[in-house]
Amino acid sequence: MVDISFIYQNFPERQSIALQTSDPRFHQLASYVAEMQLDSIAATCESFFSEHIYDIRILGHYLYVFFYEKGLVAIPEIFKALTYTLENNWEKVGPLEDQQKYFFVAICELLSRIYKVLKACENQNDNKVWVRWIENLDVAKLLKVPQQSAPLRTNIEKRITTKNVVAIYEWLAKIEQWLVKFIRSQENNTTKEIETPTKEQKPQESDSEPKQNRAVDIFSEISYPLQQLMEKLKGFEILVKKNDMLRAAIIAKDIAHTLETFDPKYFPQLFASYFKLLSLHHQDIEDCWQQANSFHWKTLEQLYHLELKSFMDLT
Repeated sequence: MVDISFIYQNFPERQSIALQTSDPRFHQLASYVAEMQLDSIAATCESFFSEHIYDIRILGHYLYVFFYEKGLVAIPEIFKALTYTLENNWEKVGPLEDQQKYFFVAICELLSRIYKVLKACENQNDNKVWVRWIENLDVAKLLKVPQQSAPLRTNIEKRITTKNVVAIYEWLAKIEQWLVKFIRSQENNTTKEIETPTKEQKPQESDSEPKQNRAVDIFSEISYPLQQLMEKLKGFEILVKKNDMLRAAIIAKDIAHTLETFDPKYFPQLFASYFKLLSLHHQDIEDCWQQANSFHWKTLEQLYHLELKSFMDLT
């Protein structure tokens, strides 16, 4: 049984005890990973930990075994463990050289493997691993995912400054989106199983149903701002293609305000078209911004903030 509680201890200085790549266990571990020999992976990692050798290349593999054993409920715990490592043990976890590069590779590989397993299992109801994961699953425990992913993003941004770090954010987003879809599917399945009460019967109150609805609501609260932003980006693109620069400028001004507290590099594909169009039509947009104090602008802006659909439907 994999236990990751040791991660929250004070590690020794990495300069005193470092992983030697000449260690035969290190090369054997690579073979175990390739062959998915989970017990051997765990045992080898633990042999390093018992000697107080802590390296992200080892830790990443160990966390994957933890995920495979625990299933979905392990995801928030993994996020928490990574956050603690980045925040408190950054100076104590190896390797000594190219630390950012190896942390990036290990975290990216871990998240991508988790997501790929989730996708592979979701349509295999007879998959033994999947059945074990969802048996007696408390969906409410998955609520900890957004609570843990936010500080994880913050610490990744602080510690890893390589250009390709956006790949980590993309895998995080994919895992979160998968979990939203999963929770909603569980809610739908529960709803179908509830029999419609007859007139003589009073519907029984269920404690689990409201909790499950709240679970989806919490995820929705987190994803809703991003959904709104996506709708605005799409609206901007539509209006530019219609050559309606005034309304496009109103959206662009609002998006510019949003980007003051939101880094678009986390979602490069989402913003690529927006910035391309903005660069091509920046002069027209800037000219329209000069009308920001006009009655026409203020009227349109009020409608925009009131209801985007009505704003877009104007002819």
